[in-house]
Amino acid sequence: MDMFSPMFIGGAGRSGTTLLVDLIGLHPNISPVYELIL
Repeated sequence: MDMFSPMFIGGAGRSGTTLLVDLIGLHPNISPVYELIL
């Protein structure tokens, strides 16, 4: 069984992090999680 580690992407507002998560999330083995607005 392969073990995977979580990967966190962070950045300042309007710096392209949403685009980066969208592009990485295109991979079939990755489930993107977007920011939580409280």
